[in-house]
Amino acid sequence: MGAPFKHFIDQIPAENAGIEILESEKVMLLKPRFYILNQVTEVKDYHFVIPISTPPPTWIGKREYHFRKNSMVCFKPGDGVLNKIDAPTKEYVNICFNREFFEEIVREVTGKRNILKKVEYSPSPQLLQVVANFENEVRNYHGSCPLMLQSICVQLAIQVIRCTENDTADFKKYGRENNYVSKAIEYMKAYYNAGISIDDICREINLSPYYFIRLFKARTGETPYQYLLRLRLQQAEVLLEQGEYLVEEVARLCGFVHTGHFSSLYRRIKGMTPTEYRKKRSISYKK
Repeated sequence: MGAPFKHFIDQIPAENAGIEILESEKVMLLKPRFYILNQVTEVKDYHFVIPISTPPPTWIGKREYHFRKNSMVCFKPGDGVLNKIDAPTKEYVNICFNREFFEEIVREVTGKRNILKKVEYSPSPQLLQVVANFENEVRNYHGSCPLMLQSICVQLAIQVIRCTENDTADFKKYGRENNYVSKAIEYMKAYYNAGISIDDICREINLSPYYFIRLFKARTGETPYQYLLRLRLQQAEVLLEQGEYLVEEVARLCGFVHTGHFSSLYRRIKGMTPTEYRKKRSISYKK
């Protein structure tokens, strides 16, 4: 098992090593329980992932994306995929197509060489039904009827192609909303140390605070305040490890107005004071 998709299977980390792999020569289906974190996954075939819960922020190359749950996210040959931040998740679906097989079906059905103009689409009920058919055939019949399995693989590819052609108005709206979130994150990363507020962010992206907070939480799983606080604390840890600044200076450089507020927040979230963290890291470096 694993020869057609060995390159991808070899990249699956230990926490997902026990997942069931349902595989044919042209298609592989996985239902992982965890996302692969802090590791660039190199994609050589076509992967269509259907997250059941909101996935963590995902980098494809140098661009960050925030995908919605129950969408269909596509990764193409040559993509490097990275998740840096963990997120609570449910078992999700990953449909992998052999590159040559999928491109052949695309040409047969559409007459085109490339149909994937976006990264995210909406899966259809018909696609989900064929996924269930594939599971049943491989799990219960173990490929004993190659003609049936081949037929289901072709159906899977065609249903994916049809999903990419059904670009609804609702999905376009989602794309616009996702763009608001991306712009807000860019603004926070640029000005996290300047004491910015939610009102400042909303003025920058031209949204009302009420709508923006609900939208940001729906897309990222965090409120804007939680995201900004985590960003500031991450940068604070970098400065504490460098050891070039006093704790008071670290607080100011990371956007905290009062050192006492910074220290109490750090202790509540990290379980130790900034000074204790610095000493701990200093000891570990010496070892």
